[in-house]
Amino acid sequence: MVDEFLKDEGFTDLQRAKPGSALVKGEIDCVPSAYANFVTTAVDAGQSLVVLGGSHPGCVQIWARTGISGLKDLRGKTIVVGSRTNDDGFYSLWVSMLTSVGIDPNEVKWIEDENYTTAYFVDGRVDVFLSTATASYFIKTNPKNPGRVILDNGMDKPWSQNYCCLFIANRDWAQRYPVAAKRVTRAFMRATDLAAKDLAAAARIAIDKKIFPAVVTYDILYDFLKDMTYPWRDLDADETLRFYALRMADAKLIKKTPQQIVTEGTNLTYLKQLRKELKA
Repeated sequence: MVDEFLKDEGFTDLQRAKPGSALVKGEIDCVPSAYANFVTTAVDAGQSLVVLGGSHPGCVQIWARTGISGLKDLRGKTIVVGSRTNDDGFYSLWVSMLTSVGIDPNEVKWIEDENYTTAYFVDGRVDVFLSTATASYFIKTNPKNPGRVILDNGMDKPWSQNYCCLFIANRDWAQRYPVAAKRVTRAFMRATDLAAKDLAAAARIAIDKKIFPAVVTYDILYDFLKDMTYPWRDLDADETLRFYALRMADAKLIKKTPQQIVTEGTNLTYLKQLRKELKA
C-alpha cells in the first residue's frame, strides 16, 4: 500500500530489506515500524537513527496465569526473554513496565532463551508472557491456554497514550536529504490513513507481500488490525521517547537523560507540517 504513495512522492528505486543493524550502517534509509523502547536504547547507544513520526499505539499484550491480575503482582514471578540486554527489545519493554509499578528488574526470575515461543507460557514454564498481538492469537486459541491478558498496550493507560512503534530513518540520510525525508514521511502517513480506512485491504496486501511470517494468516492479521487505532495526528513521538526513557533511566538501562534522548533521537518538523497539510 505504501509503495504507491512512495512512487507518487517521486521515489523510483524501492528496495526492501530486513531492518536491524542495516539501518544504522546506512544500508537502508527508513524503517516504518520500530518499537519505541528499542529506539530509546538505540539512541542512548549513539546509533545513527532519528524518529520522523509514529506508527501506532499497541501491538503487544501480557498474558498471565490465574491469580495474577496486574503488573503489581509480578514481583517474584518468572519471565522469559531472549537475553537480558538492550539488544533484546522485549527485555527493555519488560523493564519499562516493571519499573512503572515500582518493581526492580532484579525482583523477578528471568529465563534467557533466544528461541523462546508461546510454549513457554502454555506449558507452564513461566508465569507471564509478553507477546506480539499476532502471536497472541496462538495463545488465545490454544485449548491449554492457562491464563488471560492482563495488559494490552493498545488499550490500557498509560501505554495506550503513547506510540508502541515509531517511524525511523537513518539520521545521516535524513540530514543529507531533508526533502526526501519529508516526502517519505508523507508517504507513510498517507498509507497509514488509507490502511485505517480499509483494514481488510491493508491486511491482504501485507499477506501478499509476505511482510509477516508464514504462520500469520490473513484472518490472524485482520483480527489484530481491527482492534488497533492509528492516531498519528494526536500522539507525540517525542513524548513517547520521554515516557520510555524515564522508566529505563529508573532501571539504569540508559545513561543519557530523557531530554537528551528526545533531542538526539527526534526530528518531528515534517510530521508537524503534515498534521496541517494532510486532512483527516
